[in-house]
Amino acid sequence: MLTIKPLDYIDVNHFSQTEKLELIQGNAYTCYVALVDGTTRYVPGASDTIQIKFPRTLSVAAVPASQDVTVTATAADSRDTSIRTFTLTAVQTNSITSGGVQLIVTSGGTVKTYPVDNFVRRRLSTPGA
Repeated sequence: MLTIKPLDYIDVNHFSQTEKLELIQGNAYTCYVALVDGTTRYVPGASDTIQIKFPRTLSVAAVPASQDVTVTATAADSRDTSIRTFTLTAVQTNSITSGGVQLIVTSGGTVKTYPVDNFVRRRLSTPGA
């Protein structure tokens, strides 16, 4: 089953997988993920669209109650398109809740959604702060 794994990313040759995407309330982020199908990295087609849908908290007025946060993940480097990047604004980070996300892949007009459990952990502050 297709999934995504959060990465500590330096460049296409230097990265490591992390347990969860760690977000601190009030911060903007540039995030990196690896697309994985079973034990193999997944390389999407050139025209495929990769989106990640984060569930949002109910308490943030800046994001309408009916909208989760959905971002489009683009190739971080043309040499390895299984690694994707996306940005989250501080407002988006504030509205995201800890837990699972949905990976949405659109290929040739077909949309497939994959659940990804325990993907993100959002904290109010840095540990020890």
